[in-house]
Amino acid sequence: MAEKYSFDVLPEAEYSAWDELVAASPQGTVFNTTAWYRILAKALEKEWIVYGCRKKDELAGGVISVRARKAAFDCLLPPLFTPYQGIVLRAATSPRVHANVESTVKVVGAIESGIRARHPMAVLVHHPALPDLRPLVWSGWEHVPRYTFRLELQEPENALAEFRYDIRKRIKSARESGIEVRKTTAFGEAVELYASSYARHKQAPPVPTAVMVRWFEAMAAAGLAAAYEARGADGRLHGFRIIVFDGPVLYDWMAGADPDLMKHGGSSLILFHLYEEFHASHEALDFMGANTESIAAFKAGFGAPLTPYWESRHFRSGVHRAAFQAKEIVSRFTP
Repeated sequence: MAEKYSFDVLPEAEYSAWDELVAASPQGTVFNTTAWYRILAKALEKEWIVYGCRKKDELAGGVISVRARKAAFDCLLPPLFTPYQGIVLRAATSPRVHANVESTVKVVGAIESGIRARHPMAVLVHHPALPDLRPLVWSGWEHVPRYTFRLELQEPENALAEFRYDIRKRIKSARESGIEVRKTTAFGEAVELYASSYARHKQAPPVPTAVMVRWFEAMAAAGLAAAYEARGADGRLHGFRIIVFDGPVLYDWMAGADPDLMKHGGSSLILFHLYEEFHASHEALDFMGANTESIAAFKAGFGAPLTPYWESRHFRSGVHRAAFQAKEIVSRFTP
Protein backbone atom coordinates (compact mmCIF):
# COMPACT_ATOMS: atom_id res chain seq x y z
CA MET A 1 0.00 0.00 0.00
CA ALA A 2 1.31 3.45 -0.94
CA GLU A 3 2.32 5.65 1.97
CA LYS A 4 0.07 8.63 2.59
CA TYR A 5 1.58 12.11 2.86
CA SER A 6 -0.38 15.24 3.67
CA PHE A 7 0.66 18.87 3.24
CA ASP A 8 -0.99 21.82 4.93
CA VAL A 9 -0.50 24.99 6.95
CA LEU A 10 0.66 24.31 10.49
CA PRO A 11 -1.43 26.06 13.15
CA GLU A 12 0.35 28.05 15.83
CA ALA A 13 -0.31 25.26 18.32
CA GLU A 14 2.13 23.11 16.33
CA TYR A 15 4.94 25.65 16.07
CA SER A 16 6.82 23.93 18.89
CA ALA A 17 6.72 20.68 16.90
CA TRP A 18 8.07 22.57 13.88
CA ASP A 19 10.93 24.04 15.90
CA GLU A 20 11.78 20.58 17.25
CA LEU A 21 11.93 19.26 13.68
CA VAL A 22 14.20 22.15 12.65
CA ALA A 23 16.52 21.57 15.61
CA ALA A 24 17.03 17.93 14.63
CA SER A 25 17.14 18.38 10.84
CA PRO A 26 20.37 18.51 8.80
CA GLN A 27 18.81 21.42 6.90
CA GLY A 28 17.51 23.20 9.98
CA THR A 29 19.02 26.53 11.01
CA VAL A 30 18.01 29.45 13.18
CA PHE A 31 16.66 30.99 9.96
CA ASN A 32 13.99 28.27 9.80
CA THR A 33 12.70 28.79 13.33
CA THR A 34 9.51 30.50 14.39
CA ALA A 35 11.59 32.72 16.72
CA TRP A 36 13.43 34.15 13.71
CA TYR A 37 10.21 34.80 11.82
CA ARG A 38 8.41 36.37 14.77
CA ILE A 39 11.18 38.96 15.09
CA LEU A 40 11.55 39.44 11.34
CA ALA A 41 7.80 39.79 10.76
CA LYS A 42 7.42 42.37 13.50
CA ALA A 43 10.37 44.44 12.28
CA LEU A 44 9.54 44.30 8.58
CA GLU A 45 5.75 44.01 8.88
CA LYS A 46 5.64 40.79 6.90
CA GLU A 47 3.21 37.90 6.80
CA TRP A 48 4.77 34.48 7.28
CA ILE A 49 3.56 30.93 7.04
CA VAL A 50 4.64 27.44 8.11
CA TYR A 51 3.79 24.45 5.93
CA GLY A 52 4.14 20.93 7.25
CA CYS A 53 4.29 17.60 5.45
CA ARG A 54 3.09 14.63 7.47
CA LYS A 55 3.57 10.93 7.01
CA LYS A 56 0.52 9.66 8.86
CA ASP A 57 0.74 11.63 12.12
CA GLU A 58 4.49 12.33 12.03
CA LEU A 59 5.81 15.69 10.86
CA ALA A 60 8.28 14.67 8.14
CA GLY A 61 9.30 18.04 6.71
CA GLY A 62 8.10 21.42 5.56
CA VAL A 63 8.86 25.03 4.73
CA ILE A 64 8.70 28.29 6.66
CA SER A 65 8.71 31.46 4.58
CA VAL A 66 7.44 34.97 4.04
CA ARG A 67 4.13 35.06 2.21
CA ALA A 68 3.59 38.05 -0.07
CA ARG A 69 0.03 38.68 -1.26
CA LYS A 70 -0.82 41.47 -3.67
CA ALA A 71 -3.51 41.53 -6.36
CA ALA A 72 -3.31 38.24 -8.29
CA PHE A 73 -0.05 37.22 -6.69
CA ASP A 74 0.21 34.93 -3.67
CA CYS A 75 3.88 34.12 -3.38
CA LEU A 76 6.44 32.51 -1.13
CA LEU A 77 9.61 34.61 -1.16
CA PRO A 78 12.86 34.43 0.80
CA PRO A 79 12.96 37.18 3.44
CA LEU A 80 15.69 39.78 3.47
CA PHE A 81 18.91 38.74 5.21
CA THR A 82 17.68 35.17 5.58
CA PRO A 83 20.07 32.88 3.69
CA TYR A 84 18.10 29.64 3.90
CA GLN A 85 14.29 29.28 3.92
CA GLY A 86 13.96 26.19 1.76
CA ILE A 87 12.80 22.66 2.47
CA VAL A 88 13.57 21.15 5.87
CA LEU A 89 13.37 17.37 6.37
CA ARG A 90 13.29 15.08 9.36
CA ALA A 91 16.69 13.42 9.72
CA ALA A 92 16.93 10.06 7.95
CA THR A 93 16.83 7.11 10.33
CA SER A 94 16.75 3.96 8.22
CA PRO A 95 19.91 1.81 8.08
CA ARG A 96 19.08 1.19 4.41
CA VAL A 97 20.30 3.84 1.99
CA HIS A 98 17.58 3.16 -0.57
CA ALA A 99 14.87 3.62 2.06
CA ASN A 100 16.22 7.04 3.02
CA VAL A 101 16.47 8.09 -0.64
CA GLU A 102 12.91 6.95 -1.34
CA SER A 103 11.59 8.70 1.76
CA THR A 104 13.32 11.96 0.80
CA VAL A 105 11.84 11.85 -2.71
CA LYS A 106 8.34 11.29 -1.34
CA VAL A 107 8.50 14.05 1.26
CA VAL A 108 10.14 16.60 -1.04
CA GLY A 109 7.62 15.66 -3.73
CA ALA A 110 4.68 16.20 -1.40
CA ILE A 111 6.06 19.58 -0.30
CA GLU A 112 6.77 20.90 -3.79
CA SER A 113 3.40 19.77 -5.18
CA GLY A 114 1.62 21.35 -2.23
CA ILE A 115 3.40 24.66 -2.79
CA ARG A 116 2.72 24.61 -6.54
CA ALA A 117 -0.97 24.03 -5.91
CA ARG A 118 -1.21 27.00 -3.54
CA HIS A 119 1.19 29.59 -4.96
CA PRO A 120 1.65 30.82 -8.54
CA MET A 121 5.15 31.94 -7.61
CA ALA A 122 7.55 30.48 -5.07
CA VAL A 123 11.26 30.95 -4.47
CA LEU A 124 12.98 28.60 -2.03
CA VAL A 125 16.63 28.90 -1.02
CA HIS A 126 17.78 25.55 0.32
CA HIS A 127 20.44 24.73 2.87
CA PRO A 128 23.51 22.99 1.37
CA ALA A 129 22.55 19.84 3.30
CA LEU A 130 19.37 19.25 1.29
CA PRO A 131 20.32 16.00 -0.45
CA ASP A 132 17.83 15.64 -3.27
CA LEU A 133 16.02 18.22 -5.41
CA ARG A 134 14.86 15.83 -8.12
CA PRO A 135 11.12 16.10 -7.36
CA LEU A 136 11.36 19.85 -7.99
CA VAL A 137 13.36 19.27 -11.18
CA TRP A 138 10.83 16.72 -12.42
CA SER A 139 8.00 19.19 -11.80
CA GLY A 140 9.62 21.98 -13.79
CA TRP A 141 11.07 24.19 -11.07
CA GLU A 142 13.96 26.32 -12.24
CA HIS A 143 17.21 26.10 -10.31
CA VAL A 144 19.96 28.64 -9.80
CA PRO A 145 23.25 27.70 -8.12
CA ARG A 146 24.33 29.79 -5.15
CA TYR A 147 27.55 29.72 -3.16
CA THR A 148 28.88 30.49 0.28
CA PHE A 149 32.16 30.11 2.12
CA ARG A 150 31.95 28.00 5.26
CA LEU A 151 35.00 28.28 7.49
CA GLU A 152 35.78 25.51 9.97
CA LEU A 153 37.11 27.21 13.12
CA GLN A 154 40.48 26.12 14.46
CA GLU A 155 43.28 27.57 16.56
CA PRO A 156 43.64 31.22 15.48
CA GLU A 157 47.36 31.07 14.77
CA ASN A 158 46.92 27.94 12.66
CA ALA A 159 44.10 29.63 10.79
CA LEU A 160 46.13 32.78 10.23
CA ALA A 161 48.69 30.77 8.29
CA GLU A 162 45.91 29.69 5.90
CA PHE A 163 44.73 33.24 5.20
CA ARG A 164 45.71 34.90 1.96
CA TYR A 165 48.76 37.17 2.18
CA ASP A 166 46.82 40.43 1.78
CA ILE A 167 44.42 39.44 4.58
CA ARG A 168 47.30 38.67 6.94
CA LYS A 169 48.90 41.98 5.99
CA ARG A 170 45.70 43.91 6.73
CA ILE A 171 45.29 42.26 10.12
CA LYS A 172 48.86 43.12 11.05
CA SER A 173 48.49 46.69 9.80
CA ALA A 174 45.23 47.18 11.70
CA ARG A 175 46.79 46.03 14.95
CA GLU A 176 49.88 48.16 14.50
CA SER A 177 47.80 51.27 13.78
CA GLY A 178 45.87 50.87 17.03
CA ILE A 179 42.53 49.68 15.66
CA GLU A 180 40.55 47.84 18.31
CA VAL A 181 37.62 45.45 17.98
CA ARG A 182 34.90 45.36 20.59
CA LYS A 183 31.39 44.12 21.04
CA THR A 184 28.79 46.88 20.92
CA THR A 185 25.10 47.45 21.51
CA ALA A 186 25.21 51.02 20.17
CA PHE A 187 24.14 50.15 16.68
CA GLY A 188 23.01 53.55 15.40
CA GLU A 189 26.35 54.65 13.93
CA ALA A 190 26.95 51.25 12.39
CA VAL A 191 23.59 51.20 10.65
CA GLU A 192 24.28 54.63 9.19
CA LEU A 193 27.48 53.17 7.77
CA TYR A 194 25.42 50.32 6.32
CA ALA A 195 23.04 52.82 4.68
CA SER A 196 25.88 54.91 3.29
CA SER A 197 27.09 52.00 1.15
CA TYR A 198 23.79 52.19 -0.74
CA ALA A 199 23.81 55.98 -0.85
CA ARG A 200 27.15 55.92 -2.67
CA HIS A 201 25.35 54.09 -5.48
CA LYS A 202 22.35 56.44 -5.26
CA GLN A 203 20.15 53.69 -3.85
CA ALA A 204 18.00 53.41 -0.75
CA PRO A 205 18.92 50.58 1.62
CA PRO A 206 16.58 47.57 1.43
CA VAL A 207 15.60 48.17 5.05
CA PRO A 208 15.27 51.72 6.46
CA THR A 209 17.86 52.48 9.12
CA ALA A 210 15.34 52.94 11.95
CA VAL A 211 13.79 49.55 11.13
CA MET A 212 17.24 47.97 10.93
CA VAL A 213 18.09 49.21 14.42
CA ARG A 214 14.85 47.84 15.89
CA TRP A 215 15.38 44.53 14.11
CA PHE A 216 18.90 44.09 15.42
CA GLU A 217 17.97 45.16 18.94
CA ALA A 218 15.20 42.54 19.01
CA MET A 219 17.60 39.87 17.73
CA ALA A 220 20.21 40.81 20.33
CA ALA A 221 17.63 40.81 23.12
CA ALA A 222 16.61 37.29 22.10
CA GLY A 223 20.22 36.12 22.16
CA LEU A 224 20.26 35.51 18.41
CA ALA A 225 22.85 38.09 17.38
CA ALA A 226 25.74 40.29 18.46
CA ALA A 227 27.51 43.25 16.84
CA TYR A 228 31.25 43.96 16.72
CA GLU A 229 32.92 47.17 15.62
CA ALA A 230 36.44 48.23 14.71
CA ARG A 231 37.54 51.69 15.84
CA GLY A 232 40.78 53.51 15.31
CA ALA A 233 42.85 55.18 18.01
CA ASP A 234 41.10 58.42 17.06
CA GLY A 235 37.68 56.89 17.77
CA ARG A 236 36.56 56.71 14.14
CA LEU A 237 34.41 53.75 13.16
CA HIS A 238 36.25 51.70 10.53
CA GLY A 239 33.64 48.98 10.16
CA PHE A 240 31.22 46.61 11.85
CA ARG A 241 29.92 43.07 11.54
CA ILE A 242 26.82 41.43 12.99
CA ILE A 243 26.91 37.72 13.66
CA VAL A 244 23.94 35.42 14.17
CA PHE A 245 24.22 32.45 16.52
CA ASP A 246 22.95 29.03 15.47
CA GLY A 247 24.17 26.38 17.87
CA PRO A 248 27.76 25.54 16.88
CA VAL A 249 27.60 27.73 13.75
CA LEU A 250 28.09 31.48 13.43
CA TYR A 251 26.66 33.43 10.50
CA ASP A 252 28.35 36.56 9.18
CA TRP A 253 24.95 38.22 8.89
CA MET A 254 25.71 41.84 8.01
CA ALA A 255 28.74 44.06 7.62
CA GLY A 256 29.73 47.57 6.70
CA ALA A 257 32.92 49.57 6.33
CA ASP A 258 33.95 53.17 5.84
CA PRO A 259 35.32 53.22 2.26
CA ASP A 260 37.87 55.87 3.19
CA LEU A 261 39.30 53.63 5.92
CA MET A 262 39.04 50.18 4.34
CA LYS A 263 42.74 50.08 3.46
CA HIS A 264 43.57 50.02 7.18
CA GLY A 265 42.17 46.50 7.61
CA GLY A 266 39.40 46.97 10.16
CA SER A 267 37.06 44.47 8.49
CA SER A 268 39.74 41.79 8.36
CA LEU A 269 40.60 42.40 12.00
CA ILE A 270 36.97 41.98 13.09
CA LEU A 271 36.77 38.59 11.39
CA PHE A 272 40.02 37.45 12.98
CA HIS A 273 38.76 38.69 16.36
CA LEU A 274 35.65 36.53 15.91
CA TYR A 275 37.95 33.63 15.18
CA GLU A 276 39.87 34.28 18.40
CA GLU A 277 36.73 34.67 20.51
CA PHE A 278 34.69 31.74 19.21
CA HIS A 279 37.06 29.04 17.95
CA ALA A 280 36.85 27.10 21.23
CA SER A 281 33.06 27.27 21.55
CA HIS A 282 31.86 27.06 17.95
CA GLU A 283 32.61 24.85 14.97
CA ALA A 284 32.10 26.98 11.88
CA LEU A 285 31.56 30.45 10.45
CA ASP A 286 29.23 30.70 7.46
CA PHE A 287 30.00 33.81 5.42
CA MET A 288 26.40 33.89 4.17
CA GLY A 289 27.05 34.07 0.49
CA ALA A 290 29.78 34.31 -2.11
CA ASN A 291 27.56 35.44 -4.96
CA THR A 292 28.79 39.01 -5.50
CA GLU A 293 32.18 39.02 -7.17
CA SER A 294 33.90 41.79 -5.20
CA ILE A 295 32.60 40.58 -1.82
CA ALA A 296 33.39 36.96 -2.63
CA ALA A 297 36.97 37.92 -3.50
CA PHE A 298 37.44 39.37 0.00
CA LYS A 299 35.84 36.39 1.76
CA ALA A 300 37.90 33.91 -0.25
CA GLY A 301 41.02 35.26 1.42
CA PHE A 302 40.15 33.56 4.71
CA GLY A 303 40.74 30.10 3.29
CA ALA A 304 37.25 28.65 3.60
CA PRO A 305 36.08 26.07 1.04
CA LEU A 306 33.39 27.12 -1.40
CA THR A 307 30.05 25.47 -0.62
CA PRO A 308 27.25 25.34 -3.21
CA TYR A 309 23.54 25.45 -2.49
CA TRP A 310 20.44 25.87 -4.64
CA GLU A 311 17.66 28.34 -5.20
CA SER A 312 14.47 26.78 -6.61
CA ARG A 313 11.94 28.90 -8.51
CA HIS A 314 8.39 28.04 -9.49
CA PHE A 315 6.36 30.20 -11.88
CA ARG A 316 2.85 29.17 -12.87
CA SER A 317 2.93 31.33 -16.00
CA GLY A 318 5.16 33.54 -18.08
CA VAL A 319 3.54 36.54 -16.43
CA HIS A 320 4.79 35.41 -13.04
CA ARG A 321 8.27 34.73 -14.40
CA ALA A 322 8.42 38.13 -16.08
CA ALA A 323 7.27 39.84 -12.91
CA PHE A 324 9.99 38.14 -10.92
CA GLN A 325 12.66 38.87 -13.48
CA ALA A 326 11.67 42.52 -13.54
CA LYS A 327 11.91 42.52 -9.75
CA GLU A 328 8.40 43.93 -9.59
CA ILE A 329 7.31 41.54 -6.88
CA VAL A 330 10.52 41.77 -4.88
CA SER A 331 10.54 45.56 -4.91
CA ARG A 332 6.84 45.72 -4.08
CA PHE A 333 7.35 43.80 -0.87
CA THR A 334 10.67 45.33 0.13
CA PRO A 335 10.40 48.12 2.73
